[in-house]
Amino acid sequence: MRTPTRWFGLLLAMVITSRAAATESPSGSSLCAPACQPGETCVSGTCMVPAAPPPVPAYPPTPGYRAPPTSSYYEAPRPARPRRFLALPYIGTHSYQSGSTRAYFPGFRIGGLIGARVTEQVSLNWELTFDVSNIETSPPAPPVTTSSSDSSEFAFDFAFSPMVHLPAGPAEFVLGPKLGVFWVHTDVHTNSSFTGVSHQGTGVLGGLTVGTFMSVSGPVSLGVLLSGELRKIEHACTVNAGEIALCDLARDGSAAIVGLTAAAIFR
Repeated sequence: MRTPTRWFGLLLAMVITSRAAATESPSGSSLCAPACQPGETCVSGTCMVPAAPPPVPAYPPTPGYRAPPTSSYYEAPRPARPRRFLALPYIGTHSYQSGSTRAYFPGFRIGGLIGARVTEQVSLNWELTFDVSNIETSPPAPPVTTSSSDSSEFAFDFAFSPMVHLPAGPAEFVLGPKLGVFWVHTDVHTNSSFTGVSHQGTGVLGGLTVGTFMSVSGPVSLGVLLSGELRKIEHACTVNAGEIALCDLARDGSAAIVGLTAAAIFR
C-alpha cells in the first residue's frame, strides 16, 4: 500500500513545481525575437506599433462682422486745392537810362507784389516799389568856389502787375506788364546859403517785368527780376524855401528806368 501512496506524492510534487515555474517566467508566446524597437509593443510574439490617436476635429473660424453692402455709386476723391495766395518781395538796384538824367547813378530799390493766382499759370497782383536815387553832387564851377549843391530823391510806384508763370521742372519763368502811377520828390540844397528847392511830381508809368526762379522748398522759390519802365510826369510842383509852391502841368517830363532785384516767391 505504500507504493501507490509514494507515486501519488511524486505526481503531486511535479504538478506544484510546474505551476510555480509558469508563474515565475512569462510564457514563451509573449516574447519577441528580435526585441521590439522603441515605440513598439510585443503582442503574442509580434512587434506592433500602437495606433495613432484620432485627429482633433477642425472647427470653422468664428464669423466676424458682416462687411457693409457695397454701393454702385463711387465718389471720386477731391483734388488737392491749389494755393492761390502769392507774395513776391524783392530788393536790389535801379538805374535811370535817359539822357537828361546823366547825374543819376544806380540807386536803391525795394518793393514787392502781392496777389493771387487765378490759374496755375496766371496771377493778378498789385505792386509797390520804393526807389532812392543816387544823384552825383557836382562841385561848383569856377570862378565860384564857395558854394555847392547836394541833391536827394526818392519815389513811390503803385501799379497793377499781372504775371504769367511758366514752370519748367524745378524752375519757373515769370513774365508780365505793369501799369500804374508814381510820386517823386527831389530836394536840392545849396550849402552856401542853406537854402533849398524841392520838386514834386506825379504821373503814370508802364513797363515790363521778367524773371526766373528756382524752388528751394514746397511753397518758396528764389530768383531774380529784371524790369523796365517808363515814367511820365503829368503834374509837377516847385517849392522854394519860404515860398508858396508853384504847380503846373509838366511837359516832356519822362524817364526810362531799369531795375535788377533779387526776389522770392511765397505761395
